Amino acid sequence: MSPSFLDKVKHVYDTKYKTLMLIPIILVVLAFVQLGYQYATTGDVVSKGISLKGGSTILIPYNSQIQSDTLLLALSTQFSGHEFSVRQLTKTGVVTHLALDSDLQDQNSIDGMIATISQQTGIASSELSAEIVGEALGKSFFKQTFKSLLVAFVLMGMIVFLYFGDKVSHKVEVVGLSIVEGSLIWWGSSWVIGDILAIALGVLLIILYIRYSIPSAAVVAAGFSDIVVTLAIFNLTGEKLSTAGVAAFLMLIGYSVDTDMLLTNRVLKRTTGELMEKIYGAIQTGMTMICATFAAVLTTYVLVQSEIIKQIMLILLIGLVVDVIMTWIQNVAFLRLYLEHQDTKRGQKHSSSQVHGTQGSR
Repeated sequence: MSPSFLDKVKHVYDTKYKTLMLIPIILVVLAFVQLGYQYATTGDVVSKGISLKGGSTILIPYNSQIQSDTLLLALSTQFSGHEFSVRQLTKTGVVTHLALDSDLQDQNSIDGMIATISQQTGIASSELSAEIVGEALGKSFFKQTFKSLLVAFVLMGMIVFLYFGDKVSHKVEVVGLSIVEGSLIWWGSSWVIGDILAIALGVLLIILYIRYSIPSAAVVAAGFSDIVVTLAIFNLTGEKLSTAGVAAFLMLIGYSVDTDMLLTNRVLKRTTGELMEKIYGAIQTGMTMICATFAAVLTTYVLVQSEIIKQIMLILLIGLVVDVIMTWIQNVAFLRLYLEHQDTKRGQKHSSSQVHGTQGSR
């Protein structure tokens, strides 16, 4: 009886895990290419929304007769070279306002926009309200949210090392350095030396992870890969990142660590069962978690009309799919290579002890 398609896939997964590592590697390389291109063409690694780069938002009472495309065309013609977008604001599932976002910030331009909107929609100017986020304030928001993302990642790595690290002295060393690193990221970036120290200490932490605990380094690497690839794919959607989107990336860090911790704990901490049996048990549990979460997030994305919620759900949807590759291909390969190396070391020690024992008996 010929093997089924599932048996063939399982055979490839069991025996070709080193070759399968090319998939996450290629994805990460392509992600860095996209982020580099994004930075070269726009000056930022991600397209930032009004709350992160500064601009203005004009609230328009909702009317089903308003033609958003016509309104955007009129504004783009009047203010050429500037960006405009329209989103819906809802309350208890009912659309109450349209929010017109733009990168314009000076009062004269805001007054001109309000006059054009009033002319195009027939809504009195007094019924329109404008909110301006200054460029400096927008940059401050982005800097704070970016730093919070970095600090969360550092602390996540610290917790992982506390769980999978071997020696207490190593744990104390990594915890102390992680706390200093988080402090430098949050408070030390206001001076150049602080940035240099944060980068140097970050590199040192990576070296210590690799030296002291490969499984911990593998978990951190999988989480990092998940974030980078998700960010690159998010850029390709054309969405503009808001502060709510940054919160979604923080949530994604936590979810990515959950699945990687599940896998690593099953493989290293369980004493019964063969290696692949442990891995498949972790896959069964992990994929159940992912499918349930994916279904809930997808349902929310489809049914909820709030643009803020939609962006959070979109980032989580992308991240959940990417996490499947980074956890069950990348991290599995790292763990198998690590265990093979450990077996080789034990075999060499055993052979060495046998040789010494034979020489001693002589």
